Amino acid sequence: ERQHMLKFVKYINERGGHAVISELSKPPVEYGSLKEMFQKLFEHEVKVSASINDLVHISLQEQDYATHNFLQWYVAEQIEEEALARTILDKINLIGDDKG
Repeated sequence: ERQHMLKFVKYINERGGHAVISELSKPPVEYGSLKEMFQKLFEHEVKVSASINDLVHISLQEQDYATHNFLQWYVAEQIEEEALARTILDKINLIGDDKG
């Protein structure tokens, strides 16, 4: 995730902007179950995808095609991230609550 952020920072700075990285809140470290943890992960990935889609929309409204092109990598990456989280959740749901 850090590499993804740094890619954004580099792009913004190369385009004449000044990227500022705000403080991130610490994520939870305890969950009620494995399923809950991966459900939260999936929900987070969906939220990230929505944010990237918002940026894509703005880039098109502004006719900033260079940024639109840059963001396509993130769009593709999020498709993979959501699919991975969804696959893990599907497997957990398939197994159910059987603990062995």
